[in-house]
Amino acid sequence: MLLSYGCSNFKCFRETGNIDLSKITLLVGPNNSGKSSLISALNIISSTSFSEDSNIYLKLLSKDYDYGTFKDISFNHDESKLVTFNLTITKPQQRLFPNSTQISNKIIGDKVTFAFAYGLLNQRKEIYLDHISINDDIGEIFNITEDKYSKSIKIWARDIKESYYKKLSSLFYKKGLIYKMRYNWHWNEKKLSRESIMFLMYISFLFDSLNSDLNQIYHLGPLRIPPSRSYLFSGELAERIGDNGEKALSNYATIKNRRGSRDNNVVDSINNSLIKLGFISKIEFKKIGDRHYEFWTEHPSSKLAANLADTGFGASQVIPVIFLLYTVTDGSIILVEQPELHLHPAAQAELGTIIKDACIDRNIKIVIETHSENLILRLLTEVALGHISKDDLAIYYIQSNVSQHELLRIHINDKGEFLDQWPNGFFDEGYQESLKLIKARGGVKINA
Repeated sequence: MLLSYGCSNFKCFRETGNIDLSKITLLVGPNNSGKSSLISALNIISSTSFSEDSNIYLKLLSKDYDYGTFKDISFNHDESKLVTFNLTITKPQQRLFPNSTQISNKIIGDKVTFAFAYGLLNQRKEIYLDHISINDDIGEIFNITEDKYSKSIKIWARDIKESYYKKLSSLFYKKGLIYKMRYNWHWNEKKLSRESIMFLMYISFLFDSLNSDLNQIYHLGPLRIPPSRSYLFSGELAERIGDNGEKALSNYATIKNRRGSRDNNVVDSINNSLIKLGFISKIEFKKIGDRHYEFWTEHPSSKLAANLADTGFGASQVIPVIFLLYTVTDGSIILVEQPELHLHPAAQAELGTIIKDACIDRNIKIVIETHSENLILRLLTEVALGHISKDDLAIYYIQSNVSQHELLRIHINDKGEFLDQWPNGFFDEGYQESLKLIKARGGVKINA
């Protein structure tokens, strides 16, 4: 699974440094501080990894988003600099060929970091791949440099003689974001030792592992599509619900209609989460003919029934979030912008607990761009209650300085207290006054 990431010369960041991905990672800060840019960095790399066109180096445009041109994503719009993305993954164990443990042990530590560096050919206005490097704890393991005009590659590999570099270049080919190893050759023709060949095979396996991790990243933008009054039932389960969550409800209907034991558990988890938010006590799937259906809800207090389209905008914004929490596969990472949008304060807080439950119960991670103090405070309460470890919650504050924007990690202890001072301007005056009141009443030490 992806452990951390970072970027340089990207949008408003000259250098982000390392962003650790905990079970729950919060990106907070003022408007226009760069929170969405950090989400888009991962989304660009992920979208590129499963692009249908392997000649696309960076996928900046899709039906769901438009990140502009290389100039738009370059720091200070400087097209002459390389834009770099760093991605750190857990070192995988390869058991498909003998002696894999010995080969992988040549890589020090339990993690490896990939660096993808991109530039722009000004005359052609084409993005090119400058290089990909793989590093471990003691330095560089592997490097592919691509000629920006001919697209020919040069390869360097640790512990392999320089005289073999030209031969190495014929062993790898580009596929999408990554490079893969050719297997239709005989190792003895390359005059490489068996150990070197095994090492290169492991490098190829590292690329595959990264690609698999990137394919398991799901993005939800800041505005999800509102529900329709009725839907056409296809019976098909879409692999992705879209950046706007447009396929969330149709996927929900498909899962509910299949009625398998796992499907029922997913449906129950989604329904229970919606009920916990407090604005409905029931959600029902109703057929209106052979191919059409509607969603109906029941109000928790009045018990009045209503079409989901009449339930309120907050429901439409949070349903795709909850759907992803319970339908993505193990090892997935969810990127979501403003999950609390159009929810009242109590529901925002409860959403924090719902997110905590899903991430702790399942092997998934979530990166959240948020303005909600209530969501943050509920997650801190969950830490204080021991329901989640302080290490499973990472909080990053993004702030702007004179020439660039930068990240500040806000550390917490196991009581959910802040160990670092918050910059001015995030928590409102009401929260600050609450902290003063708590201190005055009980003498509790709270840093804010």
